[in-house]
Amino acid sequence: MTERAEVVRPLQVLLPVWGDRHVRQFLELSLPTWLAVGNLPAVAAHTAAELVIMTGAADWRVIERHPGLARVRTVLPVRVMLIDDLIVPRNHSTVLTLAWERAIRAAGDDLTETCFIMLVSDVLLPESTLGSVVDRLLAGHRGVMIGGLQVVLDEVAAELRAKIDRNDGVCGLAARALVRWSLAHLHPTLAAAFVDQGLSHSTHPNHLFWRIDEASVLARYFCMYMIGVRPERRQFEISAPLDFSFQPEMCPSGDVVVLDDSDQGFFVECLPRHHEAAFLAPGPYDVAAIAASLGRWTTAEQRRLSMTRVLFHAGEPCSVDHPVYRASEVLLEDIRARMPAQAQPHRGHPYWGPQLNAFLLERGRDAEPALPGAPAGIPARAHGLRRLLWRLAGRPPTVRRWHPFWRDYGPPCEAARTEWLGTRKRIIVLCDGAHPLARWLAFEHAETVLRPLRDSEAAPDSDGCDGALVLASAPHLAELSGVLDRLARQLTAGGLALLHIDDVAPAPGRPLELAVLGHAGMFRRPPLNLESCVYVGGRIHRLALDLYAAGARLYTRGGALRTALAAVLSALSMVLGLWDSCAGRGRRGSVRSCSSITLAIRSERR
Repeated sequence: MTERAEVVRPLQVLLPVWGDRHVRQFLELSLPTWLAVGNLPAVAAHTAAELVIMTGAADWRVIERHPGLARVRTVLPVRVMLIDDLIVPRNHSTVLTLAWERAIRAAGDDLTETCFIMLVSDVLLPESTLGSVVDRLLAGHRGVMIGGLQVVLDEVAAELRAKIDRNDGVCGLAARALVRWSLAHLHPTLAAAFVDQGLSHSTHPNHLFWRIDEASVLARYFCMYMIGVRPERRQFEISAPLDFSFQPEMCPSGDVVVLDDSDQGFFVECLPRHHEAAFLAPGPYDVAAIAASLGRWTTAEQRRLSMTRVLFHAGEPCSVDHPVYRASEVLLEDIRARMPAQAQPHRGHPYWGPQLNAFLLERGRDAEPALPGAPAGIPARAHGLRRLLWRLAGRPPTVRRWHPFWRDYGPPCEAARTEWLGTRKRIIVLCDGAHPLARWLAFEHAETVLRPLRDSEAAPDSDGCDGALVLASAPHLAELSGVLDRLARQLTAGGLALLHIDDVAPAPGRPLELAVLGHAGMFRRPPLNLESCVYVGGRIHRLALDLYAAGARLYTRGGALRTALAAVLSALSMVLGLWDSCAGRGRRGSVRSCSSITLAIRSERR
């Protein structure tokens, strides 16, 4: 009997998942690949395993009713861990870090004898990937790291659904076929990672890719996904994001193996097209710029990780003396030579303070409990300043006249109160991510249903709806045509659709008002009738928004001086906001430097 067969350790597959889009993507696209041969079935076959789903109470009710969960339960036990107290919008990485840390610490005295597999909801797994991870953990390695590819969710969702077996709900994806398929649907952030092209690059690169041939690519990672761990010690400190802290804290010996060949296992991340678009820039990479960016955040462990070459291939692997391998070595040597000698610490990493501060701000509670590794950046008095600001100026979207957002949120709030509040009308809210208007309407109106904007199934149910609130930003204008087509079919006669399009951080040279005018035709199509349009903007308004945003950034970073400056900037923004609200009251028509446009569209179906 081999050593592998003699080892029986408890194993937990940890999955943090929350939010409508992520829950739906997990259940409908990711989970079928996890149920394939060599993944969850292989985990359950060789060890005492369970799946721990970390989610919110409302999301758990959705997951529990889905047939996919019943299929999982035929393979291995499922346990839920509610993390409502951790879930906040716009801070996904911090929530993942704290959720995984909580689940691992919950193992108590068995922590160092338990194998943990950490999964995320938007990844596809080729067959046998999880089996490979378990093999290495049970062979004695303390950690397993894995590389991946990124594809555009909108492009692949329909094709993925077609691959799922209708009888057992399983989607088996062979590793080499999945590599070829992924390379045909590259996400813009991954396309920008290729150093041997001059079309685009990332201003914040964490991995670099080279093309070997049409079916093979080589990758060098500074930041890699730690998918499996058996911690070496019970006492560890997490004071950095998960990709920076888990490896050195839980495996200080460095006994971490990298799956460096896609035949051994990898993942494919399905992301919205605009994910991390802010980091993309035109033109080729500059070695000095890469080194400067990496020097600001890489730890010693991440620098060593970049020495590992990871091969993705759809055919037979190339020779280890291929010229591309040497080209990657030459570039990495040049980058490392230009980086500062002192690496960043994984304890108290410079990213962690602002990131955790932002998490604490988003939770918005009167009394936040202490969290492990919490920095001293936001003292108790600073939380008091935030609550004072809400008391004086209101909390978006229900803000007072002097708040910089008063003119932006006033028109949709006023229309919603007039049309929907106090009625039994069924309202659909279409938006991606968290939005103050969506949160407010869902709280004020019990008949509100939240749906993702970009999902192909985001249209109202076949029963129709009495109204709709569509929340979008400038990059989503092209997608609104399909949304309006669906609403034209689904809105009841006389039903109102409110479209709130914002651009609080405008791209240079692309004014929101001109972008909307370029799509004006889609707002006037039978049976929809454009009743009104409110533009909000102007130089004073934009200055007030900029001051408010600068104050918020300083406040999030913490510290007494930054907090004081944030208070000054916020006060100035309120003065300008009051001036702007008085000067701009009742303003209609086109204005310059638009921050938002609200359109009221009525269904004239008979």
